[in-house]
Formats: sequence, structure tokens, C-alpha cells
Amino acid sequence: MVAAQSIFLQQTLPKMTSTPLNAPMTDIWTTLPPEVESMIITEAALVPLQAHFYLRYGQRCVQAMDSQQWDAFKTALSISKSTRKAALKAVREIGSIEDAVIARSDHTPYRRQPSNALLSHFTLLCRSMPFRLEYIDRASRSFFFPTTLDQRYPDANIRLYIPFPHAGSAQRLVRVDIESHNDVLRHLQDQEMQRRVAHWAKRASYGSWAFCVLQPGGGPKRDPSVSFPGEIAELRSMFRWVKK
Repeated sequence: MVAAQSIFLQQTLPKMTSTPLNAPMTDIWTTLPPEVESMIITEAALVPLQAHFYLRYGQRCVQAMDSQQWDAFKTALSISKSTRKAALKAVREIGSIEDAVIARSDHTPYRRQPSNALLSHFTLLCRSMPFRLEYIDRASRSFFFPTTLDQRYPDANIRLYIPFPHAGSAQRLVRVDIESHNDVLRHLQDQEMQRRVAHWAKRASYGSWAFCVLQPGGGPKRDPSVSFPGEIAELRSMFRWVKK
């Protein structure tokens, strides 16, 4: 599919010519067929975006990670009305932002905070972590006790998805992707699935207010993990295997 798109673009795009440095960037878009223009802009809009959701003096803050990718997304929204419409449609249907945990020294408050208007276009927020179980003590040290399932799928990773934290949105788990070379779900029994989801949800609550249920005053609750279905059939329906 990627190779076919590349060949199609090579055949359709105009030949490269010397362009003055002061030429408007939008000129090239006026010569492209609408379907090619829409394809390019949509792919640019769906470039994985990362942000860090952290608390600062009780205030919920969002710091954009990799400003170049965020700038590319904003550019995709400003080229024309048609490309903006195509990009926003793609973002609302399948677009998500990844919640990245970073060191405290990497915080740059108020300098790279996306606007609420920009964030309002997204519907999902995800968090990545290893599939394996890691037990964390009170001193935040990780102790890894590999199970048979962990040893069988050492390369597996998971992504937890929640509704993007807009005003009034519930903090609950809505999707779980397992990325691995082989299908883990065939060997993931019901009880083990419930145990791992509870563990992943608790891990996701560390270092992120988005995956942490907060009290009215702003601090995390005693059990800050986001909720997930108790019925195993509903829980299993949220899982999806993504082949690496």
C-alpha cells in the first residue's frame, strides 16, 4: 500500500524546478489534484503527536513534545478550507495523542502548551508501556517477575486508550491495543486479562493527571486508576491485536 502510494505520488506530482526562496509555500498546492492534496494533508495530520500531562501547583498542564510535529499538524490545518476539513475529519475519526512521561528536568511550563482549541479536535488519548507485568514498590523501584506469558511474548507492548480529557468527559478505559509479532490474545485467559488491565491502569496513573482520577481539590484519589469494565466479555471486546 505504501509503495503504491509512493508510485502514485511520483507520477502525479509536478517535476521539481528551482523555486525562489521567497516564493509562497502554498503555491505548490494549487497545482496538485484534490485527491493527492487530501492524501498528503491527511497523512501529515495523523503523524503521532506526543504531549506530557502533568500537575503544576494543582493546575492541569499539557506540554507538547517535539514541537516540529505539532507545527506540521497546525500547518496542515491552515493550507486551505478543503485540506483543513479533510485533516480534521481524519483526526476526529482515528486521531489520538500519546501521553508521554518525561523527567521533571525536561518540563518547560507555559512555553510549549498547545491551545485548548487545538486539543479540542482530538477524541482519544493513549499511553504506551510494556505488556509484561512490573511490580513497583513505594520507593518507585521496578521489580520484574516474568510469567510464562511474558517469556512467550517478550517484545509485546500495549497502548491504553481513554477519551481525550475534555470538560465533562469520563476517565475510563475504552480500548487496549497489544503490539506484538504473534497474537497474544489467543493465550490471554480471562482472569489474567483482568489482572493485567488493573496493573496497566495503575501504572498509567503515575506521572499523568489524564490517566489519574483526581479529587475535587486537584490531588489524586487514594486509588487513582481509571475505570474499566468489570464484565469480562465487555473487557475483552476492547482488546485489539496489532501485528508488529
